[in-house]
Amino acid sequence: MHQRAYAYVPEVHRRYFAQLKAYQIMPDSELLTIREVCLNMPVGEIISRAGVRVNCAVCGEEIINEREMISGETILCRSCAGQSYYQAMGQFVPIYADHCAVEAVER
Repeated sequence: MHQRAYAYVPEVHRRYFAQLKAYQIMPDSELLTIREVCLNMPVGEIISRAGVRVNCAVCGEEIINEREMISGETILCRSCAGQSYYQAMGQFVPIYADHCAVEAVER
C-alpha cells in the first residue's frame, strides 16, 4: 500500500507527505477492503495503549497500540509472527464509491 502512494504523487519524495497526498486521491478500492472477521482475543487487548507505533521488520506494516510481537530482537506484526488477532470469516466485499455514498446517506 505505502509503495502505491508514490505512483499517485511521484513528485513527492518524502514518504509521509507522499502517503498523505496520495491517500486523498486514491480510489477507495485501492485503499480499503472489507471482510467479516472473528477476533481471537478481547477487544481491550487489541486496543491496549493508544499512540504506541512501530513497524514490522518483515512486511513494513505500521503496528499500533502495542500489538507487536518480538522474536529475538525483531519486531513483527502478529500476522508475520503467525499469531493473527483475527480469523477471516468470509469473502472480500468489493468497495464501490457509489455504494459508500448511499450507505452514508441512508444512515
